[in-house]
Amino acid sequence: MSTSSTMAPGVLSRSPSPEPPLGVKLPRPKAQKIVAEIVKFVPLTVDYTELTYEEVEPEDGLLVARTLAEHKHPEIERRTSRVSYNSLKKTLWIRAMPTFLHDAHQQWVMSAMLDWAYNGLVNKGERRKISVGVGTSKS
Repeated sequence: MSTSSTMAPGVLSRSPSPEPPLGVKLPRPKAQKIVAEIVKFVPLTVDYTELTYEEVEPEDGLLVARTLAEHKHPEIERRTSRVSYNSLKKTLWIRAMPTFLHDAHQQWVMSAMLDWAYNGLVNKGERRKISVGVGTSKS
């Protein structure tokens, strides 16, 4: 694992917990270890951080991503994290964002658009041209 700072691949800046705080044991030891590191590391972040795991086999990457998404780890959710796995590159990314600032504009834009439409400041065609998305890409 590496972080967006100057961490070497496979090195944590903080020690991972020996046992992950999971309600279930994962059938693949490498996936279990990765989840333990993520669940331990993410709550300690104070800045935007990307964790990158390379050479993660598809079975492990998918299992880690699903486990973090489906088991609702409060430590991970409070950090508004994003988990992504690329099976072609065998790369697992975890992006931890400790504050909701990255998402602050979303509520404002939605509220403003309703106000604009209600007050007749934008018409239907103009409103449809305003594209809103967080953590997504559109072409």
